[in-house]
Amino acid sequence: MAVEWIQLDVWFSKKPEIHQVAEETGRDPDYVTVRIQDFWSWVSTTTSNGIIKGSPATLSRVIGGDDEFWLAVERAGWVKFQSGTIEVPLWEKRFSKSAKARVLDNQARNGRSRSGQKSDKNRTASGFEPDGDRTVSGFNPDKNRTLSDSEPDKNRLDKKRLEEIRKEKEEIHLAPSPNSSDSEPVPAPLPSQASKPKSETKPDPAQIGEVVLTFPVVGDAECPEFHIRQGLVDEFQVDFPGVDVVEQFRAAFRWVKASPERRKTARGMRKFLHGWIERNLNRSKGSPAFPVRESAVEVQRRLLGGVS
Repeated sequence: MAVEWIQLDVWFSKKPEIHQVAEETGRDPDYVTVRIQDFWSWVSTTTSNGIIKGSPATLSRVIGGDDEFWLAVERAGWVKFQSGTIEVPLWEKRFSKSAKARVLDNQARNGRSRSGQKSDKNRTASGFEPDGDRTVSGFNPDKNRTLSDSEPDKNRLDKKRLEEIRKEKEEIHLAPSPNSSDSEPVPAPLPSQASKPKSETKPDPAQIGEVVLTFPVVGDAECPEFHIRQGLVDEFQVDFPGVDVVEQFRAAFRWVKASPERRKTARGMRKFLHGWIERNLNRSKGSPAFPVRESAVEVQRRLLGGVS
């Protein structure tokens, strides 16, 4: 039975690109190796030209990892995100059918060469020489036979199995979008999620209230901004009582604005802002420069005491 396969270097897990991604993301090299292998296998059975509609979020759902992980893979040169598509560089050289055909053809030639050397030692009286230029009849079957002539059934089985694997991948991992067949594929919902009443779903605080501040983000060309709404401010105010959360957000915005290369993805913004306030709290304990909110009692004491 034919099995779908891809080419991998012998020391693939030791390649510099693997360790570059591991250092940038803090992941173990073995984790990076498995994710890249799964990515190439998925693309090999899903597309014939190395290009699929999607974004880093698509790979996060189908293969694993997160947006920052796949952006690090892009910087290593193993994937390219452009205009809402996922592209594999050097696809034709490594993963296309013609590349696999070259590998199989070389293997077949090497096998025929070894077989011919054995036949030369056991030449019969009929005058047939498999490795020679001519036979008694003037025809050399091994020299003129091609891979497509000798193994037509195997090629047909390979194509049939490839189509079966592609359909299985689509049924397991992806479900069609309700709006359009050309839209980005999304994972099929689990039964427990599909049957859950809408009334039990809690609204995301980040989507409640007016926009207080807007951060530039990376990772999704269709959504280059992340809006800080009043609901998210209120949530952070509960986590950090006494801290002027809005002022902290403004300070983080100025830092991101001045350092475009350190901008975060939309999914990583909540974690970034939480860490920003925690770091400032740790650095400025006991410092009057850290913006805090005075309670009503403190304001009254300050005014009655005559402190300006």
